[in-house]
Amino acid sequence: MVEVSKDYLRTLRALRFLSPEVVTFIRLLIPTKYDGRTAQDKKVRLLLEEAAAIAPLAPALSYRPGPYKEAIDRALPIHAVGDERLLGEIRALAEAFLSQAGVRAQEEVV
Repeated sequence: MVEVSKDYLRTLRALRFLSPEVVTFIRLLIPTKYDGRTAQDKKVRLLLEEAAAIAPLAPALSYRPGPYKEAIDRALPIHAVGDERLLGEIRALAEAFLSQAGVRAQEEVV
């Protein structure tokens, strides 16, 4: 995983030298299946933070096989089976993407 991340970082650095119109398709780097307790994931996170100079780094999605498997098995979206922590991660990721796309999030109406 660390080697793949290093290769990806090299590719992103190479893209940086292309015109901005060519690389605008990169909106966010999204760490998925992230487990901050492991040394390997911490190394990958540091590599991705280096890449943030090239493309913004989104909040990580934690490694949580249970809810994702349940969502697939029940053919439901993840927010229908996830807990509040998972929903918070999805919400933070959506807000980061919208921000990068230049869209302001609307306030929730109660």
